[in-house]
Amino acid sequence: MKYKLLTTLLILLIGVLGISTLVSASSNIDITKVTVDGVEFSTNPTTVPNVISAERGSTLEIKVELSTANIDGNDDVKVRTWIGGYEFDDVSDKTAPFDMQPGVRYVKTLHIDIPEDIDVEEPDDKFILNVEAFGKNVDATNEAIEFTLKIDKIRHKLNIMDVIFYPSNAVEPGRALRSVVRVENLGQQKEEDVLVRVSIPDLGISTRTYIDELTADQRSDDEDDEETSASSRDLVLTIPQDAKPGEYDVEVDVEYSRGHETTTKRSTILVEELESVTPGVTPPSGEAPQAIISIDTTTQDIAQGSEALYKVMVANLGKERILYTVAIEGEGAWGTSRISPSFISVDSNQAGEAFVYVKANENAPIGQQSFRVSVLSNGKTVKTLDLRSNVVAKATELGNLGLLKNGLEISFVILIVILIILGLIIAFRRVGSRESRREPERISDSLGESQTYY
Repeated sequence: MKYKLLTTLLILLIGVLGISTLVSASSNIDITKVTVDGVEFSTNPTTVPNVISAERGSTLEIKVELSTANIDGNDDVKVRTWIGGYEFDDVSDKTAPFDMQPGVRYVKTLHIDIPEDIDVEEPDDKFILNVEAFGKNVDATNEAIEFTLKIDKIRHKLNIMDVIFYPSNAVEPGRALRSVVRVENLGQQKEEDVLVRVSIPDLGISTRTYIDELTADQRSDDEDDEETSASSRDLVLTIPQDAKPGEYDVEVDVEYSRGHETTTKRSTILVEELESVTPGVTPPSGEAPQAIISIDTTTQDIAQGSEALYKVMVANLGKERILYTVAIEGEGAWGTSRISPSFISVDSNQAGEAFVYVKANENAPIGQQSFRVSVLSNGKTVKTLDLRSNVVAKATELGNLGLLKNGLEISFVILIVILIILGLIIAFRRVGSRESRREPERISDSLGESQTYY
């Protein structure tokens, strides 16, 4: 009986020692210090509240210091930091596995990229920044700390969502490359007069246009009908005839906040080798057909706020009916434009015409302004016309009187011509009337009888 009791006590003692050894072997990893962007935060936020501030689109540098009191150390330890609340992806970073030994302080650096479009509906919205360390046995060795993260919107922030080239990003020399740029507002403030510029530096060509306004993504009740994102109008670049085949970088720049802020996106296009076409032969299907393109005038005066008309004429020398389109570029910086009709269907050996209306803005700069009109078929440029508009100041009352005087003078000359024509008509009618009133002449014939002739 005594031996049984001694055996039982020995087993209990071994069990207690085993439990003690297990606890010692599974001591927690201690996170002793956390620094975010150079600022140290308490590792006990339950007693000392910590709020970390960050902006959308920024990167947080997080340094984590940790140690272990486990006499056997810890193997395959990882440090991980992450935030929740982002709809489209995980926002996290973690270290590679490493081993820890007691009496050694370990410092690990991690980075968190705050998404530019993370949802921040209200100014008081807050997120949780999690910092944790763990080894093989997560339950036994992990250490986790939570910090409050307040994410703010940048005051001025536009993002280029997409750049679309069409018909494609492959184009031949002498052809038109058309593009549309999609821009979104991720900032706190509404942006107005947003400049969009597309250029190919290696070819020395560029064009630009404006987006009138983009409201902030945190909209008020009276901005429900306004857009936080918008697409630019067509931006057309004509590839030079002497451009060498190969890839070229296209730079898209968006300037906003009165030119103080700029965001840039780069894309690539391919300039293809131009296929030769025998003179006098209609190109095959899919190529630009033979045509004669002309315009009534290349330069016109336009008063600020007024509109001018250019007439484009197209003669189809091909053997089939061709559908032509007319495009305009380069006027967006100082005016607006419209084309009527946008498409011209021209039969073989026939001609058609389109009207290009160019209107100068009320505040358009005075002086000569240039723009281009391109005639295309099957998405390829048939001909590009370099045109100019001489923008003049708004007409004053004196200028209006001068125009009225000129108009009256022209009307007077036309009236004189009409009166002369009417006078000639009346004179001829009077002569005819006199001839009809002459007495009939009586002539005696050979028989002695008189005949009357009229």
